[in-house]
Amino acid sequence: MPKLLHQFPAYRRHKASGQALVTLNGRDFYLGPWNSAASKREFRRLTSQWAANGGTLADGDKLDELTITELLAAFWRHAKGHYVTIEGKRATEQLNYRTLIKRFREAYGETLAGEFGPLKLKAFRQVLVDLKLARGNVNHHINRIRHIFKWGVENELVSATVFDALKCVAGLRYGKTTAEETEPV
Repeated sequence: MPKLLHQFPAYRRHKASGQALVTLNGRDFYLGPWNSAASKREFRRLTSQWAANGGTLADGDKLDELTITELLAAFWRHAKGHYVTIEGKRATEQLNYRTLIKRFREAYGETLAGEFGPLKLKAFRQVLVDLKLARGNVNHHINRIRHIFKWGVENELVSATVFDALKCVAGLRYGKTTAEETEPV
């Protein structure tokens, strides 16, 4: 019988120490004495945090050590389930995020999320302007990037200082940029 690749973590007993054990993302967590109420509470806490983060476990010591590519991959797993219509089809916003993620990953994929700041966001904004996107579309994309980092803060993947710094970047204003303008509706 083939082995399941996406199996929920099991509450196990470590025979040598007599402690309860769970393995998440290849790392063993000792929970306390086997079959105790405290170990079962810790198991529920860790596995619910693991499940809420889409099968990853945030590590406070490694905050901001993930790359932009890793942050985008985690956000994309969230977006595929969140941005859907009532009928279960892809929402337009999911398609907008897919396009943005591809462009953003090409430009800054290897950069650490903790090192991404306002100047890099402004540089990426200029990349979007150079692609001849309309001013409003550029502003929407920049807001989506901020939202990705906000989601990263919410899921303890990125420190809040990174998101706070990105909020300081102003949007492109009418008549003050080389970005194209759309016709009034």
